[in-house]
This record gives sequence, structure tokens and C-alpha cells, in this order.
Amino acid sequence: MTASLNINGKLIESNGRSIDVTFATIYKWKDGKVVEQRSFLDETTLLKPLDFH
Repeated sequence: MTASLNINGKLIESNGRSIDVTFATIYKWKDGKVVEQRSFLDETTLLKPLDFH
């Protein structure tokens, strides 16, 4: 993590460590254009090394 992260008003300072997080992005197409995008990620894996409670 190379920048501070603000989650629900709690500021988590950068610690320089990397985190592997599983994620997926789903797109909805209409007439050849993206009309919707949704991204999902494993928030528990993301927040656990940051000691976020």
C-alpha cells in the first residue's frame, strides 16, 4: 500500500506492504457499448493485513 486509505472515516496510513486480493469486474453491454460496470473484491482479505476493525 503506497497511499493512505480512508474507509468509513477511518484513515489507514500506508505501510508499504503489498496485498494480493481476488476481484472480478462484470460489464453489461448494450448495442456494443458498456452501459454498466460492477466490481467485486474480497474486502476481508484486503482489510485483515491493515488491522481494520
